Amino acid sequence: MFPRAKLVRDLVNQQGRWDRKVVFRKAEDKEYADLLADKVLEEAGEVRQDMLKKNRDGVVAELADLAEVTTEVMRFYKITTPELCAAVDKKAAERGTFKDRLVLTEYEERKVEP
Repeated sequence: MFPRAKLVRDLVNQQGRWDRKVVFRKAEDKEYADLLADKVLEEAGEVRQDMLKKNRDGVVAELADLAEVTTEVMRFYKITTPELCAAVDKKAAERGTFKDRLVLTEYEERKVEP
């Protein structure tokens, strides 16, 4: 039994691969954003695991899952592809990209004056 509900792909319930009883339900609107947020973390974690294992095929497969979840997040929040691309471009113009591979190795805490 899952500790809590888990979002799964639509066709999982049609695949006869289950060797035990499973129960599915449709997510309620009020919980769907939370389930999507959990799924983003899950898929990003799986990408990370395959990256650390240097498993390129696994990275591709997990990025496909992350892209699917990203697409659904965009649909849920009514974010268009041009809107997302504009946000990517704006952030790149303001803060840069990761192409230069800069690594922050040290920083000093700022003292906050009361």
